[in-house]
Amino acid sequence: MEKSEGIVLKALNYQENSRIVTLFTDDGGIIQLIIKGISHKNSDKLRLSSLLTRGEYLYIKGRSSLYLFQDGTVLEEPLYLRERWGYIKTAGEIVQIILKSQMVGKPAPLLYQLFVAYLKQIPFFEDPNGLIGSFYVKLLQHEGVLPERQFSYLSQIRSFNELKKIELSPDELCAIKAFYLTTLEL
Repeated sequence: MEKSEGIVLKALNYQENSRIVTLFTDDGGIIQLIIKGISHKNSDKLRLSSLLTRGEYLYIKGRSSLYLFQDGTVLEEPLYLRERWGYIKTAGEIVQIILKSQMVGKPAPLLYQLFVAYLKQIPFFEDPNGLIGSFYVKLLQHEGVLPERQFSYLSQIRSFNELKKIELSPDELCAIKAFYLTTLEL
């Protein structure tokens, strides 16, 4: 038995009452669980397999990379993200950054904490470009692939209040995304 805190990045319905859930966990990186017996009567399993839910997951590791869910506790349901389409879109983009950059089973506890913090900040940013651009830059720093002078105005920001003062144009965000994608290909 293993126990991890994690956030649901993807959920795929499987058979009649099951879901295959992709989690970003604090201690194991990206993992996949199969959660069986999901129904409206068992709302905990339904909630634990919902996108962007943060929970504690108890599971059994098997021979494959798909683990069997045993039990769990919801720690946070980010219902605030459903208030606006822009919030969901921003969260979705940050989720895609994690999915494309992280290898299955590679622990990244600091990146996990950063991910949680950024999700919580989404409603406080009128324009999400700065938040998204900053997340790209922080991830590149975390991975050790950001040259010292590259995007230094974003890499030196130490608080979300400082970040709110930055206006990142769509062109600047595109340049950061292009750098990120080019770096991933290397």
